[in-house]
Amino acid sequence: MYAVVSRIGIRLRRLARDFLSQATILWRTSFIRNLGAVGACNLLSRLVSLSVLGYGARKLGPEQYGLAGFALSIVAYSGTLSFPGLPTWAARHVAQNRAEAGSFWIQVVWLRVILAIGVFGATWLTVSVLCSEQQMRLAIMCASVVLLASAFNPDWLFNGLELMRWPAMFSLASCSINAVLLVRLVHSPQDLSQFLLIPSVATLVSAGGLSFIGLRTMRVQTFRPRFGEMGGFLRGCAVLTGMAASSTILHHFNTILIMKHMGERETGNFLAAFRLLELSAGATMLLTVVFGSRVARLVKSDIARARQETKLFGILHIWLGMFVATLVLIGGPEVMHIIYGAKFNSAIPLLQLLAPAFFFNWLIIGQTNLLISFGKDRVMFLQMLVSAICTVCAGLVAVPHFGAYGAVLSVCAADLSGWAAALWAYRQNVGSSLLSFWGFPFLAGTICSSLAWVNSDHSIIALILKGVTAFFIFALLFMVRDASHFRSLRGRLLASA
Repeated sequence: MYAVVSRIGIRLRRLARDFLSQATILWRTSFIRNLGAVGACNLLSRLVSLSVLGYGARKLGPEQYGLAGFALSIVAYSGTLSFPGLPTWAARHVAQNRAEAGSFWIQVVWLRVILAIGVFGATWLTVSVLCSEQQMRLAIMCASVVLLASAFNPDWLFNGLELMRWPAMFSLASCSINAVLLVRLVHSPQDLSQFLLIPSVATLVSAGGLSFIGLRTMRVQTFRPRFGEMGGFLRGCAVLTGMAASSTILHHFNTILIMKHMGERETGNFLAAFRLLELSAGATMLLTVVFGSRVARLVKSDIARARQETKLFGILHIWLGMFVATLVLIGGPEVMHIIYGAKFNSAIPLLQLLAPAFFFNWLIIGQTNLLISFGKDRVMFLQMLVSAICTVCAGLVAVPHFGAYGAVLSVCAADLSGWAAALWAYRQNVGSSLLSFWGFPFLAGTICSSLAWVNSDHSIIALILKGVTAFFIFALLFMVRDASHFRSLRGRLLASA
């Protein structure tokens, strides 16, 4: 008996030593360091954002929260005139031309500031002339300040250089500042202006910190603007800007429709559910920022490896998307109660009906975002355009008759149509549509969804129990089906360390 126990102990020590050795080697690679840093900061940022989201909604109430969402939607439409595709195009350019990163950064900042000032002035003038309601006019003007703050943010530069840990850390700092200011300054529905101005302050702090690091670490030859180059920048990012404009329509059109037909309360309930979908989509940036610049670099040097990692990116999103959608379906009541409180109980069925949109949103990102790294900007534009057209058509038909439920239908239909529009291009560039990887995640989601009938007490304990159960079911089926892909990734990373 003693010999058996000793043999097991020796075996366990050997396994632990091998694991620590491989973990040390992997951590030395920039890919894993970026993934670890971005992952940790992203997780903390999401937790802080969730608390901020719930606190602001509780203090403002459904009506004022709906008005704030409407103001942000109007500003988002104005922001499409400032070429929102420029940062993505610039990050890809830096990833492929690192030697000129410093001077390129300064010129892009000049261009973004000029565009932001023009759009901010045009928005201010238009609202002053056309908007007669004073409270709504003030809300839109306060929300539009973020256009100026975002122009100085150089996070795209660090993403292009594969130094994602710096933007991740400053994003966490920005979320923390946002949370502190929100708690100190927002206490009632009358504090709507402060609620809309606080994100601009947090963004400016983050942009200032990143700019300071950039100036300390990069060689910048001149700070003078070279206006002759800026026209080329705008032409280069035109397709990506069209894609970003379509994305803006996709995300904000239903908010404006509900505000017009149903009023502020219904808008607030829809936004309470829809903001969680947007927060979930934002979490996918953890993988996109790490894989995106890496794949853009590999496309020029090792196209086969770029396709392998793009396929891995898609598989991860299929599994994670189904897991998140399942959690939304079985834990929707607990999530809404914990974050928003009893005032937003009407939003619980809206969130649960959005579960398919959560999955297809992750699926679209997993199978289209890295096409930008392959230079397929037009495909991304087509996908976003199809989704935007579907959103507009479905929204115009469904929202006047069904209100927020019609908007949920519009969102689900738009995500499904956008995925279908880009599927052919993904298969053409990567070599697989990944349809064979749907089976096991769908089986896991179906099994976990049976937990939805469990009587909910709207507590965080109930949500944790359901989440842990779902995680273990997904993890078990994942080990059966797809673990080999991650073992091969580990082998490639160890070989390149």
